[in-house]
Amino acid sequence: MLRDRVAVQEAAWRGRLSDLIGDGVERGEFRTEDPHVTAIQNLVVLDGLGAHANTDTGGHPEAVARMAVTTAERELGLAPGTLTRPADVAGS
Repeated sequence: MLRDRVAVQEAAWRGRLSDLIGDGVERGEFRTEDPHVTAIQNLVVLDGLGAHANTDTGGHPEAVARMAVTTAERELGLAPGTLTRPADVAGS
């Protein structure tokens, strides 16, 4: 029963994120050929980072800590740093 509920929730997250990315593509904010695949890629990275965060390995390298942001920027066709700039700087 839990597996079924998790599957429903994961499908909802994929659908919502795919729709959000698709809307961004239509507005010219993102560039990706397949919003659904891009959504899955980003969710897989987030899941992996969640698992990694729960390991007892001590420090996490900066490149790993930033992986969700760098993956999203790359897969959405955004310039590096776009998702980490303050809102008033990102628009300029």
